[in-house]
Amino acid sequence: MDANRGTGRDEVGFTLRRPCGVVVAITPFNHPALLVLHKLAPALAAGNAVVLEPATSTPLTALELAECFVDAGLPEGVLSVLVVSGAVLGDALVTDPRVRKISFTGSTETGEYLARVAGVKKLSLERGASCPVVVLPDADLELVAGAHDGRGHHGPVALAAGQDARPVRTGLRDGPLTFVDAARGVADVLAGRSPAAIANPDWNDRKATTA
Repeated sequence: MDANRGTGRDEVGFTLRRPCGVVVAITPFNHPALLVLHKLAPALAAGNAVVLEPATSTPLTALELAECFVDAGLPEGVLSVLVVSGAVLGDALVTDPRVRKISFTGSTETGEYLARVAGVKKLSLERGASCPVVVLPDADLELVAGAHDGRGHHGPVALAAGQDARPVRTGLRDGPLTFVDAARGVADVLAGRSPAAIANPDWNDRKATTA
């Protein structure tokens, strides 16, 4: 406890790791395997029961992963998967006092709503945002584009999900090599040849209607 001023060196601090109870895990359509596992693995390892609500547009990955846990010997009733719209069951699920923690990844608007209605329980809210990249006029454009062409940062899934913003100054369009020329990899991803477009077939249609 010597790191805390005023407590003295004769004090002892320790941590008890105990399950909190029932965890509701809400995942989005992008990264349907990664984000599901990010929530399930630590919650189950800590001894909690989990109610998983995957995005209704990409539920099959979550169902297959849940089956893997069951095949590996997970006791019955420890993991439940609800494939249902949040508008139908969301409020009843997150406000239930038996739920002791909510782990959410999704839009900022929904995350703020959960914080208002959830009641007294633990909340982990990973809300939507952008990831801007600032490119200066004297930058090596080929190096910058190569670092963010779908192989770097969040990868092609996040790019196609529209969660990566890349503002580029007008000056970078001048000269023998433009940022657009250097970033052909990004253009390929946004053209729909990405895992997100495959896992979420209606993504191109939705992107077209919101463009």
